[in-house]
Amino acid sequence: MEVAPGTTAEQTAAITEAIDEKMRAHLTGISEVEVHFQPSGYDERDYAQTARARADALGLNTHEVRVIDANYGKVMEMHVEVPPNQTLGEAHEQASELESSIRSALPDVVEVVTHIEPKLTESSGDFSREAKDLKVQALTLLRDHFPTADWHELRVSALNGSGYYACTLHVALAATMTLEDAHDLAERAEMLLRLELPRIARVTIHTEPQEARDYPTSTRGGDVCSWGGPGGGQISPVIWKARLSLIQHNRLAQSALR
Repeated sequence: MEVAPGTTAEQTAAITEAIDEKMRAHLTGISEVEVHFQPSGYDERDYAQTARARADALGLNTHEVRVIDANYGKVMEMHVEVPPNQTLGEAHEQASELESSIRSALPDVVEVVTHIEPKLTESSGDFSREAKDLKVQALTLLRDHFPTADWHELRVSALNGSGYYACTLHVALAATMTLEDAHDLAERAEMLLRLELPRIARVTIHTEPQEARDYPTSTRGGDVCSWGGPGGGQISPVIWKARLSLIQHNRLAQSALR
């Protein structure tokens, strides 16, 4: 199966799992499903995906990846999460290794600027009054400002004893909406929540087509695998930040199952 060169191990695992489920549901006597991946020859670069793949290889998390077209070339900016018990020197060394790896993979990126921050882990659940209030306020804000979007599965969790919270949620949008418009809506929604609710320090929005919301076939631990009808379907991997290229993975799964 051909995938984009920047596809991470986490993404291929999610695709493999979805293919395995689909085949076992329709074919009997299958003892094992083995999927081999190889990079496609598609030339268009997905800068954010490549950056995340390089970070994944180093055991790092990244978010808020963006590329700026400066007058001297492309500049990539991102936030890099490192273990909270590291020293500044250790964290800087890891970030520098990541920057070098990204420049090697993307020669047209002349500069990589990383903002280092401690990795904050979410608690398994937060049932405090404040968390519940934040959940209600967040949903109200989103539904007031983006009434045509279907906001659901919103969860608010405490961040590592920091006094702040992480908010994760799904939004179902029209399948005909362009990826750029879906990304823009998610960006504006994230900014709205962080500005209006400063106790929410991190927002993760999973965008999906409305069909995936209407006709899910299985949901496990935040993973959603949905198949939209005869001849193909949509695969939604583990919850990614809004910058995940959902459409690309839908097409990969569809072509593999034809």
